[in-house]
Amino acid sequence: MSPRCLCTVLVAFLSACQSLDPAAPFTCGPPARQAQCVTVIMASRSDDALAKQFAPAPHDKARLYIVRPYTIEPTIKTEVAMDGNAFAELAPRTYLMLDIAPGGHRLQMRTNALSDATMEFSAGQTYFIAHDLTIFFNTVVATIKVLDPATGQRLVRSSQRAALPNLPDASAASQEEAFYANDR
Repeated sequence: MSPRCLCTVLVAFLSACQSLDPAAPFTCGPPARQAQCVTVIMASRSDDALAKQFAPAPHDKARLYIVRPYTIEPTIKTEVAMDGNAFAELAPRTYLMLDIAPGGHRLQMRTNALSDATMEFSAGQTYFIAHDLTIFFNTVVATIKVLDPATGQRLVRSSQRAALPNLPDASAASQEEAFYANDR
């Protein structure tokens, strides 16, 4: 192979790899297939900009950023619940920011499989958590990862803020039952 041909192949390869960068704009297919991309209710641009200032958490609450940073499974939403109460959905390259009571909480996320983690949150602290989806032997594996602040801020900056919709009043038991209904 001539050096010129090899250089052309290398440039083409590196250009293709550039699309794997999480900071690149999200696309999940050619324009004709964009309708197949999942969407969630988004927060306003001003709320997104405000959350990306990473202000300190209130002294009596823990601040939690939950991010779905990558585009694996772009047609499937991630349902997010805390202590069995579903409260929001994430699409690829979206995040949530919320202030929660300090203490132990069970965080659950479901795409086509359930992943959960019980974590301890301290008042006045900010936490970054990623819902990471990977493909292993044609199976999607979902994990919840605690991120260091620098990585968390970088992934949040490259994502858009999803809204925290108001959920109808329901008992915690019935919401938890509904969340796990598809796993039985």
